[in-house]
Amino acid sequence: MNYYEILGISNNATIDEIKTAYRTLSKKYHPDVNDATNASAFFRLIQEAYETLSKEDLRSAYDKSTQYVHSETNYSYEPTATEAEQTCYRNSKTESKIAVVILKVILTPLLPVLAFLSHCAILLSGIIITVCRILYGILVLGLIASLLLGELTFSFFIQCLIMAFILFCLQNIILILPAGLSGLSERIKDFIFLK
Repeated sequence: MNYYEILGISNNATIDEIKTAYRTLSKKYHPDVNDATNASAFFRLIQEAYETLSKEDLRSAYDKSTQYVHSETNYSYEPTATEAEQTCYRNSKTESKIAVVILKVILTPLLPVLAFLSHCAILLSGIIITVCRILYGILVLGLIASLLLGELTFSFFIQCLIMAFILFCLQNIILILPAGLSGLSERIKDFIFLK
């Protein structure tokens, strides 16, 4: 449905005919007067059509963007795209499909590699977390020993805190690697098999 059909006028209607049609339809479909469920939506369409067709510059731009072929019973839309533009669009769509297929072919062999890397990352993260916990224990024992021997200094305490912070960050960062590889593998599977 186009703006001319909404207002019930021809595409060569004058400004006075547009205003008259707008006033008549506004009185009939204004939401304060009409209780129909779609009255407010149709009223907005009427306003939009009137605002576009009542101003010469907007109307000429609207007419240029949609070319109307007048027949005695209705107006029909003709697309403004030329045959060359349509061919170019079809070619680009075909090229996009080919690119997707090529990308799927390239990514398919990566799935077993990512699965292997994910398993290695899980093993590596387990080893690193175990080493971090052992180093935590050594730090705590070192602090307790230096406290019992009376040799605990402020600088040694700060060094132990910094080392504990580094170990904490390391074990949390290393946990991201297996999850990231697993997530990447799942996204590639979705791309390859669901599209």
